[in-house]
Amino acid sequence: MVVSSISSPLRLRLIIGSCILFLLILVALPSSGRSPPVSPARSRYFQSMAAVPSDYTRDQGETPFCASLYGIKYLEDLRDSAFVQSTPESQSTLITFCNSTAKDQIDSMFIAKDVKYRSDIKKFALSGQFRDLGWTERRVQLRPRPDDFARYMYDTGPGPVFKQAILMDRDLSLESEELESPKSFTILVKREGEGNIWHCLMEIMSLTMTIDVLKMTIDPETKKPFLSDEDAENTQVVILDDKDEGPFFSMWQMFARKPVLRLGEIENRSGLTNVIVPLAGGGNPFWSGTWKVHPCGRSDLIRVFAQRVYEHFGINYQKEREGEVVVTFIDRAQTRKLVDQDAILEALKLQNLKIDLRAVDLASLSFPEQIKAIRETDVLVGVHGAGMTHAMFLKEGSAVVEILPAEVFHKGFRNLAVMMGHTYLSMHAKENIKDDDDVFRDWHGDNMRIDQAKFLETVSIAVKTMYNKGWRSWDAVGPLDGGAGDG
Repeated sequence: MVVSSISSPLRLRLIIGSCILFLLILVALPSSGRSPPVSPARSRYFQSMAAVPSDYTRDQGETPFCASLYGIKYLEDLRDSAFVQSTPESQSTLITFCNSTAKDQIDSMFIAKDVKYRSDIKKFALSGQFRDLGWTERRVQLRPRPDDFARYMYDTGPGPVFKQAILMDRDLSLESEELESPKSFTILVKREGEGNIWHCLMEIMSLTMTIDVLKMTIDPETKKPFLSDEDAENTQVVILDDKDEGPFFSMWQMFARKPVLRLGEIENRSGLTNVIVPLAGGGNPFWSGTWKVHPCGRSDLIRVFAQRVYEHFGINYQKEREGEVVVTFIDRAQTRKLVDQDAILEALKLQNLKIDLRAVDLASLSFPEQIKAIRETDVLVGVHGAGMTHAMFLKEGSAVVEILPAEVFHKGFRNLAVMMGHTYLSMHAKENIKDDDDVFRDWHGDNMRIDQAKFLETVSIAVKTMYNKGWRSWDAVGPLDGGAGDG
């Protein structure tokens, strides 16, 4: 045999070398729990991948009603409604988009191309004329003329904006050099107010949806979308009202990167701009569900908006649920306070519940601080009011408890909470107590007297829906000490 011809010293060296090689191979192999490295050859081999199985992307059965109000279809319907208001001979072009989410109300937005700002009258002037809309367009297709643009609460919306800041001037002549030069974008906004979180966020969300629709719509002249992400650097919001800035003012720059201006701050401008008038806050589809129960269990519109808010403020709070259930009670400092609130909250602390109860005056915090407090919350409890808007910033799968004034059956926050994937529980006050300083003279300014036992039971139900969320794993009834998931 060949092996027998090998001398003993050489055989010994071969054996030792083989052992060393074997040990080196063992060291090179990945340890338990680590993924083996992918060889370059294998990576090149698997450069092409198949699509995710269609079951994962299949339509989840969203009803046409819910899709048209709260889903992507709402944006698609607006996109598909686009029509030109100006005559073909006009140098400026007015394109209107419209939809209807409420009875007897046509919601509109528009973009006007090649517009000149006239500082002498503080208006944006279009060169040309409006075309006549026929009976079919107006009565069947429900296309509004500029003088039919809707007016919303507090004299807002495209109607008042058009009247205040836009002019169609048939005598205005634009130079060819102006028409051929690059255009900036100007967004005209007239706000309902500056401090109410529900009203303000509905307006800002309406603007973001307007931007989305313009990004989705192809301009027949350029064969490109009316707006792109790159246009943000050359876009400016102009505020037409004289209200204070308020805590949400910076959010008007979520798309428009140039500094926000007031109309009176605009100086003489050379060149042309494209003017955008967004959907009104009062035309936001979420207003349509304020007094009616809607069966919709999800809304991509509100979820995307909430994510954009996080990104705008640089908020990335993804902590898993663990330990005590965080119950945040919205401590209202002015109206609709709970009678005997301190005693009621002390009674809640004495229940056999594993909770971290926090009474927070959200109005005393900056808006980013408010969002952080809400992102740490498992159960949000509050008297009906704008503060319940924060349900949109809770982690999905949280719980919301709303205390409604007696004889008030508002459904807006119920619908919002359900569409964000939360458990929603409500209860009504036994009695609305008038305040001597009440300027509203209705339930808006009343304090609330509630049944303490009902309150404790309602909050207890909400808390127990959190007992098996995240790292928690507790029985709903019985002692809570020890056991898996006790944090």
